[in-house]
Amino acid sequence: QTHVLGRQYLIGWVDQVSLLTSRVILLSDKVAGKSRPRKVLISPTSPSSRPAEADEDVFVLEPYGGGRMIIRDIPRRMVEAGQVQVGDLVTSAPDDTRLPIAVVIGPIEDLRPNRDKPICFDAIVRHMVDPASLSEVIIVDSSQPDSSSTDTR
Repeated sequence: QTHVLGRQYLIGWVDQVSLLTSRVILLSDKVAGKSRPRKVLISPTSPSSRPAEADEDVFVLEPYGGGRMIIRDIPRRMVEAGQVQVGDLVTSAPDDTRLPIAVVIGPIEDLRPNRDKPICFDAIVRHMVDPASLSEVIIVDSSQPDSSSTDTR
């Protein structure tokens, strides 16, 4: 699988390739049959917001549409304790074998109580960089170790 980075931030993956163009599915795109949940971590923007001994919790990032993504079912206790806050950065999970390193996806833009699960919150995440503003992206081919190339839109 090939991933697409814009200004070194993860924005999506390559779905189709032709001679001169590629079709990219953004992490925020709710494309029928193409959306893929992704394991992610939430990194606090302030080191004091999370105890040093706290384990890193892995969450699932899903497309939300409108240029946004969503992480559902964050335990309310984490939000109330300030362990997850608006502005915290979401990164790919470091154990994701499809990427050579953990890559920043974007910040949490909003935290909303989950209507169906009162003990949980949902986080709305935006891309770190607006994909529409990119004129050049980096393609990371995870089928070949350490191979990447630059492509233009």
